[in-house]
This record gives sequence, C-alpha cells and structure tokens, in this order.
Amino acid sequence: MNNNNSKKTEKQLILFNNALEYFDRYEKKDFLNNPDEPINNSYDDENYLRDQMLEELDLLKDLILSNPDLKFDALTESEKDFFYEFVKYYSICPVCGSLNHYFNLKKIFFDETNKAIRNSLIRIMNFKVDRNNSYKLEFGIPCCKCYKKLFSDEF
Repeated sequence: MNNNNSKKTEKQLILFNNALEYFDRYEKKDFLNNPDEPINNSYDDENYLRDQMLEELDLLKDLILSNPDLKFDALTESEKDFFYEFVKYYSICPVCGSLNHYFNLKKIFFDETNKAIRNSLIRIMNFKVDRNNSYKLEFGIPCCKCYKKLFSDEF
C-alpha cells in the first residue's frame, strides 16, 4: 500500500455560497464573509435554502407567465391583427428612422406592468392625424440607441 494514501492531510473545506448551511454552522471562518457586507445570519435558519428556492421558483413562474410568446398564442385572430397594426405603426424610430426590434415591441405590447403606457400608445395609434397639416408631429417609440441618448443620466 502506498504510504502517501495512508497519510491523509486534513484540508479545510472552503465554500463561497449558501451551501455552508449544511456544514458545521458554528465553525464558519471569518474570511468567508466580506467585511464590507453585513453578516447574514439567515444561514442559521433551517428553512433558509427552502425559502430561497421557493422565491426563485416564484420568479421563474412570473417570467414564464409574462412570456410575450405565450400571450401572443392566446390571442384571437382579430387581436393578432391589431397587434400587427401596433407593430407596424411603431416599427420605425421617430427620432432617427431606424427599425425597432420586433421583440421589444412585442414586450411593450404584452407588458402587464406598464398598461398605462401601452394604452397611451394605442390611443395615439388610433388618433388619425391629417398628414397634410402644417404641423410636423412624429409619434413613436424610440429605438435602443435613441432611447439611451434621450433618457441616459449623462446629460
């Protein structure tokens, strides 16, 4: 038998995540905690990992339920036609004339958290503007680049 195998050196296991919960809770090393962050005593709670997993599952459920593709599949034919009108109307950036991303337009249309914005965009879309008038009004959704230019904090 090899002498090296019989002499096992004890090395301490160092973990950098929440798996510490399952190891010796009362022999944590001080260097595992960042001194700039407050110590999280929730590791001592025996339901900590379960609670974290349930929170993550709830977030995943919300992501799945708010998926625009699932909502699009649930639309009737007339609702799909209206959605396509929405995408066509807002497909061009009113600032630079670039095409907006289809995914972003779909996300705006089906986003439940900003219903007021979507309803305002639909009202504007349904508002028939006489194109021959003397006022040059452009309504629309800015593209990614223009949005960053217009709404960035670097003014």
